[in-house]
Amino acid sequence: VLFVCHANALAQSTSLEQRLLAEPVEDLASDAREMGDAKRGALLFHSPGLGCAKCHDRQPTPAGLGPDLTQWRQSVDDGHLVESVLQPSRKIEPLYRSLLIVTGDGRTLTGIPQQRDGQTLRLRTGPRDTDIVSIALDDIEGEKTAEVSVMPAGQVNALRRRQEFLDLIAYLIALRDGGAEAEARLRPSEESL
Repeated sequence: VLFVCHANALAQSTSLEQRLLAEPVEDLASDAREMGDAKRGALLFHSPGLGCAKCHDRQPTPAGLGPDLTQWRQSVDDGHLVESVLQPSRKIEPLYRSLLIVTGDGRTLTGIPQQRDGQTLRLRTGPRDTDIVSIALDDIEGEKTAEVSVMPAGQVNALRRRQEFLDLIAYLIALRDGGAEAEARLRPSEESL
């Protein structure tokens, strides 16, 4: 009984993220395929508490801060999906590397570059269409490509248990494999969120 109590106390003292990072990626990917539920994962993905859909939702238009998870420009395996959720800064797709901009008037802006021409830089600073800032190139005092993803590390700690993580990964697998059709089929209703 003492051992069980100690094991429970240890499990409660480490975060879900720490416990998941201690497991082999291949085991988590395999368990997501075998035990994950994509419908439950869709509810988590679209829940305001986890916030995935703020940056990755396709409806009504792609958000732009994160990739459209129904269309991949390269082959992505299950392990990559697990790693991307657990360690978002480990591999950042070049299109989604953010810039840190310092302007001549002392403002600091961070966002995903949307367009740069000879006079202006358009920077997406948030998920809404209104979160695009135009900065005159002459006003930029300095810029640096960020090494950290705009997707927050530790976001999995908003989940309550390992099964929810498996469900979320099962949903991401379904999106990758089934594209827009899977997204439309699995998208939860507003009332269920």
